[in-house]
Amino acid sequence: MKWSRKRIAIALWCVASSFVTHSIAAQSGSKASANSLTCADCTHRSVLVTQLGAGDADTPDFSIFTRVSRLRGGRFVVGPVNGRKDIAVFTADGKFERMLGRTGAGPGEYRSPANCGVFLGDSVWVFDVTLRRLSIFGPDLRFVRSMPFVDHRSLAFAPSGVIIGRADFPSDKVRAGQALHQYDANTGTHIRSYGGKETIYNLTSDARGTVWAVVPEPMRVVSFGGDGVRGREVRVHPNWVPFPAIKPRTQPGKPASDEQPATPPIIVEPFASVNSISIAANGEFWILGGVPNADWRKGINPYLPPPPERKGVVPVNDPSSKIRALNGWYDGMVEVVATDQNGTTRAIARAKFNGAVSYFLTDGLFSSMTADSDGVVAINIWKLVPK
Repeated sequence: MKWSRKRIAIALWCVASSFVTHSIAAQSGSKASANSLTCADCTHRSVLVTQLGAGDADTPDFSIFTRVSRLRGGRFVVGPVNGRKDIAVFTADGKFERMLGRTGAGPGEYRSPANCGVFLGDSVWVFDVTLRRLSIFGPDLRFVRSMPFVDHRSLAFAPSGVIIGRADFPSDKVRAGQALHQYDANTGTHIRSYGGKETIYNLTSDARGTVWAVVPEPMRVVSFGGDGVRGREVRVHPNWVPFPAIKPRTQPGKPASDEQPATPPIIVEPFASVNSISIAANGEFWILGGVPNADWRKGINPYLPPPPERKGVVPVNDPSSKIRALNGWYDGMVEVVATDQNGTTRAIARAKFNGAVSYFLTDGLFSSMTADSDGVVAINIWKLVPK
């Protein structure tokens, strides 16, 4: 795929925005490394269960935007892949099986799948940013239905049959000024909006259908009922993320030109941050993030803007280069937090792992991405075992 200068700049801006604006806390790499890199208080180790895409010539192309979900039978749904064009299905042992749906605008088709996931009895959802619709596939991966839908920064699918999205719609008279928006999972019809202007970074739902929103500083998980009323609040701020947050060191980005939009400030040191948080079926909170790597000064800065594209030169934000750069600057961290009946929390597991762009998969598994020297990107599936 040919990358124009404008597309490269936009892609880099999206990556930087994902790490800067969605990070729960940050601090200078020199201070974070002193407490986090040895991980003397890690109680578990991360064990690789399988890899998706490693050594498989038929594997589609992954990128930093690719997410992975797991079906109950063990297969994996992965997307978007191939430059945000397709959704892929992998076997339980990590082999590419087939594509889900196909390119187009008809039933079970999509133009630009921006996100996908598993919900409600092993069904699969795919959001198409171009067609602005949500497509649903059943547990057998056959197309069921689609509905008009709007883009959100994150979605939570509750067993009660509603979808909750996080977004800001300042020009929408119905949803303006509200952080969360509730929709009917069968029709996509808007039900209500709530949450006010509260800063929310991540959404998830538990097995009972309660929606939980991640709120920063300090990081806590706040529940919202089906009527949008704020309920229980649980503090889950890990000690490897500093509080209060220390603003990361940056230098100005490049100003806009006729060919490229302005780039965001360039981060010059890595920072400790939380990437995602989810709730297991047993009610445990899984926290995934990263801390500065001990040798980060020897790596490539993943936040530097790419050089002008030249014939025969691979852009610095090529997916494999970007993932290798992130791996060179960060060590992955996973922490599991349990809560008792009194609301007291305690960390029951903590470990480091290799790879970037990490997400919880349920059933005690989580994912990350790595790239080898040949540019092959693989998705790692991990589990925790006691030391």
